[in-house]
Amino acid sequence: MSDLLDVIAWTPELEWHSNLSTRYHYWEPIAGLAQDRSYEFDIVAVFWDPLGGCYQVGHTSGCSCPSPWDEGQTEIKTARTPREAITYLTEFIDNANGYGEAYSAAKFLNAVDTIRNHKGDTND
Repeated sequence: MSDLLDVIAWTPELEWHSNLSTRYHYWEPIAGLAQDRSYEFDIVAVFWDPLGGCYQVGHTSGCSCPSPWDEGQTEIKTARTPREAITYLTEFIDNANGYGEAYSAAKFLNAVDTIRNHKGDTND
């Protein structure tokens, strides 16, 4: 399994502080990709939701005014399996308003590998 620090291309400690992170503080970042440009951001990420026993796949983007993961700038989809989480991650990247082609293929494949190998406990 890939080292999580090598997979995540964004810094959840810096970018996960918002209304969403307050409400869902128990979500655990699994993998993500980010494009940071001057005054713009685009982040796709997969979180493990231990309370729901599922994955939460999110996309957030915007200019300098909103913060990443602000509710108005964020779309979240719930996935029950790693395969479904990878599908949603891929959809978000494919629809990333011109950012998708800028994501590193190697980091994407590492993120997919990490999601595929994640051992979330779904029996709670």
